[in-house]
Amino acid sequence: AHDFNDPYSTYGVGRIQDNEFAHRSGAKPLGLVHQENSSYSLQNPASYAFLEYTTFNMGLGGKLYEQQRQDSSYQDNRIGFGYLSLGFPIMKDIGWGASFGVTPFSHLGYRQARRDFDPEIEQDYQIRRTGDGGISKFYLGNGFQITPRLSLGFNVGYLFGELERSLIYDYQALRGRSSRSITSRQVGDFIFEGGVQYSRDLQEDLELLVGANARIPRNINYTINQTTLTYQSLNDPRLSFEDIENTILVDTTDQTADKTRSMKLPGSYQTTVALQKANDWQVGLGFSYEQWSTMEIGSIDQELGDRTEVSLSGELLPSQESLSTYIERMSFRFGIKYANSYLQPT
Repeated sequence: AHDFNDPYSTYGVGRIQDNEFAHRSGAKPLGLVHQENSSYSLQNPASYAFLEYTTFNMGLGGKLYEQQRQDSSYQDNRIGFGYLSLGFPIMKDIGWGASFGVTPFSHLGYRQARRDFDPEIEQDYQIRRTGDGGISKFYLGNGFQITPRLSLGFNVGYLFGELERSLIYDYQALRGRSSRSITSRQVGDFIFEGGVQYSRDLQEDLELLVGANARIPRNINYTINQTTLTYQSLNDPRLSFEDIENTILVDTTDQTADKTRSMKLPGSYQTTVALQKANDWQVGLGFSYEQWSTMEIGSIDQELGDRTEVSLSGELLPSQESLSTYIERMSFRFGIKYANSYLQPT
């Protein structure tokens, strides 16, 4: 359903989702160095190695958007599935833990319209574009403590979902000339992610933490279905997208079904260097790099740019010994980041 209009989801495989548990979203880069016996991070599978208790996480995600143009502006919001994840120890004595779950990978949802003029027949027409769907990720991962200071982890992920795009040429004055092309891509393939954590004591109660993860670039297979059809225009410029989709079909002029194609999914690399004072505070500097300029869908360059991000995050850690007040057992997180977008709209 057209429940949300995000014009920037037009590009690539849609708006890439920024996943992390809600309680860690304020200081997301610190998830790369997260080491606790009762919780873990979606950012780094190496964090599974420290689990001593089974932990279940479920959440919803929501965003508010305000879009502006030279002559207009509008606001929109979207609330959707956030994550469903379970982490558990396998062998506590040797530091072996695991996790599996489902998280959103990308979301597609836009509606665009503009008027144009056809000089061949000297008629105005309207171009309408719609997009719906998204990609989700199921993952299964393991984390291992190689030494007391070094842990490694990996995730095997499976991307699945449908991306449907519609292109409409609506000639309101010429019945039978109007057409609608529908392209549906069914994604289903594996991705691989790895993570590492290292810690070192600097002095009493002060510790250096380093964490990193990477998503390996690879070709992702999908099945494409394309249909082009003509319909009878109702000669009404006030028609909504849904009205046009429900107009009377005249003919199906072209159809391609169940063709297998591939897209180049870029690599993603993140690292965080942090200092931690036990039971007191943690502060970290993060850096990430994503090679979206290499992305192709069906051998077509998506004209995206590489994305880099620098961040500074901190956390006030709870007192593990305090049993007196709730405030003393709360965590407080904060963060600031600067990033350039992978989008390059013209």
